Amino acid sequence: MKLSKKKNKKHTYKWKGLTTLIIIALISLLFTIYVMLNAYEQIFLQDIKYLNTLREVQNNETLEQVNEKNNQYSNISHIVTREKIRFIQIPNIKARLELTDALNERGKWYIRGNKAHIYVKDHSNNLLIYLDQTWRTTLDIRHLEAGDLVFLLSSRSSYIFRVDQIFNDIEKYNITRDETGTPRLTVFVEDDKGFKIFLATLINSTKR
Repeated sequence: MKLSKKKNKKHTYKWKGLTTLIIIALISLLFTIYVMLNAYEQIFLQDIKYLNTLREVQNNETLEQVNEKNNQYSNISHIVTREKIRFIQIPNIKARLELTDALNERGKWYIRGNKAHIYVKDHSNNLLIYLDQTWRTTLDIRHLEAGDLVFLLSSRSSYIFRVDQIFNDIEKYNITRDETGTPRLTVFVEDDKGFKIFLATLINSTKR
């Protein structure tokens, strides 16, 4: 009887060990597939069938106008434009989003549903971030108000911007040239109601 119990215990341990290995292998496989699909979508700007995570920006023409108005050259390149910015954080609405490079092909902007996109133009200190307001990103970014703070986070530093102006009309949006080269941040948000534009100015930076 004792020998039989020992054999049963060994058999049970073997199955538990095998089950654990199978679960780990499945998780690794799913993660690998996810990374490959994301890479495919970003490289070819094409959505995977049945996995609609990449789409064309709805207000494409408006976002292009924002980018054109943002196109100002600076003689001094600020460090925020040279660092790899990884996250945008907005304390007042408790939002923190991962940033990825902007996706633009032949004048059309593309967006991933679970990320925000950052565009940095050479020789310019003006930054552009765009995203859509959904359950996968944040449902509250439209509640941003003048005076609210927006943080851009790299692996080494935190850059603090303050919202100065908010626009619902592209004709009213204008970013005047700043001779001091102080970086400005434009956040372009869209949802099923349309778009909203937030203009912020860098006020401080700290090492982390």
